[in-house]
Amino acid sequence: MDGLDIEQTAQLLRTSWRQTRQALLAGAYRPQPVRRVMIPKPDGSQRELGIPTVLDRLIQQALLQVLQPLIDPTFSEHSHGFRPGRRAHEAVEAARAYVQSGKRVVVDVDLAKFFDRVNHDILIDRLRKRIDDAGVIRLVRAYLNAGVRDGGVVVDRHLGTPQGGLLSPLLPETPMGSRARASGQKSVQRPHRDPPGKSAWCGGADTEPISCRARSASELVQCVQRLLRGAQPLRLGSLCACNCSKRGVARAVGVA
Repeated sequence: MDGLDIEQTAQLLRTSWRQTRQALLAGAYRPQPVRRVMIPKPDGSQRELGIPTVLDRLIQQALLQVLQPLIDPTFSEHSHGFRPGRRAHEAVEAARAYVQSGKRVVVDVDLAKFFDRVNHDILIDRLRKRIDDAGVIRLVRAYLNAGVRDGGVVVDRHLGTPQGGLLSPLLPETPMGSRARASGQKSVQRPHRDPPGKSAWCGGADTEPISCRARSASELVQCVQRLLRGAQPLRLGSLCACNCSKRGVARAVGVA
């Protein structure tokens, strides 16, 4: 971290922006490592954040304004997390509509350590298919590889996108969103040769509630397995796993 606040960064850029701009255009800019900050979670555990410098937040915002209009349209229509013009209330309304249509069994799945386990190579491969600009791809890779500063020591990072930066909501959704779009079309319309519309999902990021007309426990398990097969290519082998403390199966009652 450079230790500069917003005002100090503004003063620095008045004299150094030309050099920074040239480094960005030449592909030579190297982001600073993010600062590791741990915040408590309601269950007693901690969530890790990676806080960028003010300058890197500024550059990430510029990147976001370029990437989001190109990437967001490729995400599933059922995904509501961290997307412009969408909010959690819409996911709730979609879930309500599914329940009212007769899908009254809800399977709630949370992917463990979702942001921490995104595979960099797969993420960059997905971006290359949508962004025809080697300089932008190189800069995104530089942010992924910037590392984490913890107590004065910089730790390299080869997996994951630290939460805390402006790019952190978009980047993990890129491989997940595109995969969910494809798997969602299959599972919602024709899940394992079942009648159309037997199951449906809505959600975003690492939490995916599925509503279904399930007659037995085995059908519930199939719902979860379909979701996990869709998420498997995002990680290396066994790294894709449910967060058992946050998953559940329930029957929706009293939904008007």
